[in-house]
Amino acid sequence: MVWLIIFISLLMPSILSAQDEAYVFVIDDNQLPLSGYKVIGTLQEDTFLGSTKPLKKWIHHTKSELFLFKNGVLFKVKDVQIVDKAKGLVLFVIDLSDKRNIFFNLKDVSIEKDIKILIKNREWINKRFRKSLPALKIEEDPLFLAKHYESIGQIEKATVFYEKTLNNNPGSKELIEKLALLYYKNGKFSESKNFIMKLPQNQENLSRLIGILIIEKNFSEALVFLNNSIYKDLPYFHYLRGIIYSLIERKDEAYKEVIELSKKDSVLAQSLRDFLR
Repeated sequence: MVWLIIFISLLMPSILSAQDEAYVFVIDDNQLPLSGYKVIGTLQEDTFLGSTKPLKKWIHHTKSELFLFKNGVLFKVKDVQIVDKAKGLVLFVIDLSDKRNIFFNLKDVSIEKDIKILIKNREWINKRFRKSLPALKIEEDPLFLAKHYESIGQIEKATVFYEKTLNNNPGSKELIEKLALLYYKNGKFSESKNFIMKLPQNQENLSRLIGILIIEKNFSEALVFLNNSIYKDLPYFHYLRGIIYSLIERKDEAYKEVIELSKKDSVLAQSLRDFLR
């Protein structure tokens, strides 16, 4: 019997680890995992207990996202709640309907597996769930709040806190770019333009700026940017120029853009033809 007890005691950790195999990964905007952290399950199927370390990593890398690996697939983390800042305990809530195939090798990622503090507090967390977990206070850090609200789709609130973060770090190109994109996606083009004007005039930023100027019917300024740009001979810029010429009733010049486009991009050329009809 003694050997059986010893065998079972040796087997138990592996059984537990198999049941609790879950990790939170911080994924950057190039879809590369920056790091991984072991988390453990709670009474709620979609909620996992982890440390503040992945949260800090996520906050530091503005364009990163949080994903949780469980049962061989990835789930998007849709909410994060700090349970106890002093202990460094966080709840990660996943979207069970958002399953994704894992696109990296676990062996290639540095994963922190020290979960002693999590195991020590698991029962305390589960008791709180049994009593109906009260609303947990989210850390009053503007960047954390910005990323939190962005992750759950509350873009207007996110932009408020990104702007507060930018006030503390006015030279941050990442934050300016983030605000320009969020306002653009949210249809607040005037606000987006203010931030785009502070960014380098690369092809993407210039395309958005010209698009906004067209929406604002500021056609003359849009043409100035188009004609003075180093990208003026690219297909999409011919297309935008043709659109503007059409809108200001300069049809002959618009058709010249169609001819130029037909040499470079037949799809855009046809699209411009359709617009001119």
